[in-house]
Amino acid sequence: MEIDLKALDIKFSIIGIFLFSILAVIMKSNLQLFLVSFTLALFCTLYLYKHDSLSNMVTIYSRDNQVLMISYSLVFLLISLSLILFSVRSSLYMRPIAYFLLSAFSISLILVNVLFIPNSHKYNVLTLLSIVFINFSLRLTPQLMYPDLVGIDPWIHREYTNYLINFGHIESGNNYSGMPAFHLIIGMTSIVTALPYKSAAIASITLLQVISFSLIYLMGRYILNSKIGFFGAVLLSTSPTLISLGFWIHPTTFGLIISIILIFLLIRDKSNQVTNVILRLILAYSIIITHMQVGLSITILLATFLIGKFIYSHIYSIEISEKTGTHFLLLYLILMFSWWMYISGHFFQFFHLVDTALHFDVSPSNQIITVPHKFNLKEYVLKLVPFLAYFGLSTIGFLYSISKKSNPKFFAITLCGFCILLVPLTLSQTELGGLLGERWLYISQIALSLAAGAGLFILISNPSNKLKQTLYFLFILIIVLLNILNPSANTDNPVIFENTISPSASSEGELNSVYFTSSYVNTSIYADLLLYKPLNTKFKMNSSRIEPIINKEKLLETDGFFLIKKEGLDQKTEGLTGQLDSNLMLLDNKSSGFIQIYDNSAVCGYIHARK
Repeated sequence: MEIDLKALDIKFSIIGIFLFSILAVIMKSNLQLFLVSFTLALFCTLYLYKHDSLSNMVTIYSRDNQVLMISYSLVFLLISLSLILFSVRSSLYMRPIAYFLLSAFSISLILVNVLFIPNSHKYNVLTLLSIVFINFSLRLTPQLMYPDLVGIDPWIHREYTNYLINFGHIESGNNYSGMPAFHLIIGMTSIVTALPYKSAAIASITLLQVISFSLIYLMGRYILNSKIGFFGAVLLSTSPTLISLGFWIHPTTFGLIISIILIFLLIRDKSNQVTNVILRLILAYSIIITHMQVGLSITILLATFLIGKFIYSHIYSIEISEKTGTHFLLLYLILMFSWWMYISGHFFQFFHLVDTALHFDVSPSNQIITVPHKFNLKEYVLKLVPFLAYFGLSTIGFLYSISKKSNPKFFAITLCGFCILLVPLTLSQTELGGLLGERWLYISQIALSLAAGAGLFILISNPSNKLKQTLYFLFILIIVLLNILNPSANTDNPVIFENTISPSASSEGELNSVYFTSSYVNTSIYADLLLYKPLNTKFKMNSSRIEPIINKEKLLETDGFFLIKKEGLDQKTEGLTGQLDSNLMLLDNKSSGFIQIYDNSAVCGYIHARK
């Protein structure tokens, strides 16, 4: 029986308005849940307001070719000016605010141009090139500022990769011995190009990530239209988390790149071609030997995609073949769990393996002193706005996906995104998943990119007057600016996040001064994780981790030289308990026997000797 789904999507939006409004009232004491509920209710309302214009989803707007060429010239000029300002910046370790403003304006202009470009090869290429250039800039500049690696994870993965290059085989006994794909790619790039690890990672992983966003455009063009594909590519590529993955490079980055390619092949659905089947298998195995969470996410995606296509085709009596998709899902499951069993040694503990994937974290994250900040309500809300906007637009896209104007593949991939999104929401409420719980969001954002693109297209298409056009452009500009200024994407300029942003990389002066001071101390040296890896790998110092002895009893009983990032002492540190924070304060308490002998405004050093 065919169902009038036009009425159903309107009913869904009305139900969503009332349901999420009620949840917002109930959850008003929980700021995060209140904001989520309020946002979903708001975007359901916007869909209800705009649903009459859905018949124009494939409308091609036209504008004078000369105006369009001037507009694209302006985009490339703004990108060039932003890079010039970066190169002549006054602060060596901070990008100027003008860099972010010009970048945000160029991204907003790209989105506006997409509304007006005809479906021609010339303008499609110009749009893709502008997307690639601006996103490469956002990922390259944080790495160019610092003399060495950005973030914690890259130091660890550089050790694995250098071992692979120097000894010609995978190091046994570490957490990535059975998942070496990421290190193999960078290692091969380094050998072929003779580049050091940092440059090889940029040339392989960062560049490949930026180029992979072009596949989002191709997916959108295939199942909806090219404009939605462009919108989805821009929204995904400028998401704070995806920008962060481009300069804070680790295996998840590579796993998501391969996932985008696999999803593209899934959307294209040419399973009868031998080359397509072989390529799918290679990509599936690459994901499996890259990261466990990404691998499990793809399992959920493949299963949900099949279910989603079945639901939509059953409602509208559309005949589709699920046989090949089912076979590939079963083969993927066999590959994944067989490999997990092989590398873990747990041949019969199926649920233990799933639990390992949910909690997988190669570092003892519950003992790491990481992102220090003071809680600030304004900054907290601004930090959430890009994510609320992204998933709010995806909600509009989801409501459209259940309309008769949609198609099985669009509904299925949108359903995949929201199903994967339930995993981190569930983990956060049950206190599972650790620091890596947020990494489930990454694959969810990829699956929802087309829904977000469709949501933006529905929202800003067919403006009735100049005022609405201006308001839509300002809306885009504000969201984009908050995206690239978000602490995940911006670790250097705290222009609107003074209490949230702290440097995630050390300057040459900081590292050298810490090394110089430490080399004159004739005692055991202890450092937090942000300093421990650089000191031991860059300067070959035999320092130990401070975290295992940070509790009061061991701290007072340990003699040595203690090095710690100053933010951990001056500010509330995210993820630490109140007891741990108070124990860190012992370092500034002279009566406890700690004497400060070093302070370079970023790092503090203390000597402790028991009486």
